[in-house]
Amino acid sequence: MLEKITRNKNFGFKIATAATAGLMGIMSYVGCRAEPTNINEEVNNTKLTTQIKPIEIKSDLEVNTENTSRIVTYKNEKDGINDILGLIYSSPYEENWTYLPDKKKWIEIGINEESNIHEKGYERYSELDMGFLSQIMEDNKEIKIYHMHPNPERFRNPLSWVPSANDISTFAVVFSKFYNLNKNEEGYLEKDFNIEFRIVSMYGMCDISMTEKARKDNNYILKHLSTDKIKQEEIDEYIINLKKQNTDNIEIRICDYLKDLDQGYFNYEYISP
Repeated sequence: MLEKITRNKNFGFKIATAATAGLMGIMSYVGCRAEPTNINEEVNNTKLTTQIKPIEIKSDLEVNTENTSRIVTYKNEKDGINDILGLIYSSPYEENWTYLPDKKKWIEIGINEESNIHEKGYERYSELDMGFLSQIMEDNKEIKIYHMHPNPERFRNPLSWVPSANDISTFAVVFSKFYNLNKNEEGYLEKDFNIEFRIVSMYGMCDISMTEKARKDNNYILKHLSTDKIKQEEIDEYIINLKKQNTDNIEIRICDYLKDLDQGYFNYEYISP
């Protein structure tokens, strides 16, 4: 079970650098990307694709690297998260799902998963089927997107719950699309429309949600949260300095830093394992 950590609790992991290149280890090389290949439409110069695939109903969530079908699972959120936690130990690949709370429905939305494990570390990434996700966002008011960060045994990384620069920029693209589909005539996203992005790792989960600022103004998002603005090296450097201070509450400090980095448009919350 995952429990949210609040600011009045005294906690902290013993942080250790993974045995691979860079402070964040794999985090310097990983990330969920929104880079489709077949053009159906274009949003903010991002071309969207929809992969037409048969639906396959399964009892448990799976990592689907063949991508010949789209896996759908009906179960509650807690049980789905437990499935993902199990996959983290068994799969070298990332995967992505959309969870629809009112339907208790999980839909696999990842494509083009890649994983390259070598002696000094490993790289991995996956992409979102943004065209299909756009259809989901058009038909549902409340959506949660789950993105899995696996950890091979040789390269266990206690910071694997931290979103990469690619993860942040991907959520910016997804949120921008959700905002444009659902904003009212005054350009405001009503409270009953909600989208969250959750990164799941064996060391905890990071929940990324929109602030009131994001509901009122979408102009900033794509302009300032692209990968050429949010630098992985800057995130790594901040955490290096944070570790040198031997500070408590490092998870909260990282989340506060990420919120400052995107000018307060998103909330970042660490959820302990």
